[in-house]
Amino acid sequence: MSTSEKLVVLITGASSGFGFHLSKSFLVHGYHVLAASRSITSSPMQELKSLGAILLKLDPNASPEVLNEIITKNAIPAYGRVDILVNNAGYLIQGALEEIP
Repeated sequence: MSTSEKLVVLITGASSGFGFHLSKSFLVHGYHVLAASRSITSSPMQELKSLGAILLKLDPNASPEVLNEIITKNAIPAYGRVDILVNNAGYLIQGALEEIP
């Protein structure tokens, strides 16, 4: 895959679990990766950076307008586009099913 043919992937929740491993896989297979997370200083995010990812700090509680501005100011100048979005950000609720609202 040549540089001009590389697809640009934006992955939210890239600091751990599925998002982290998916980001690494895309990088290894020659994609441009924009890795988004609440914190970009964590060890996994720095590993992604060392592999060539561009890190984006995104607060999932921010308004859609703020999220759009962050992506527009960071992703578009870097590559001019986003081809694939993996919206992997989530949260964990822990407890017995009967006790969780």
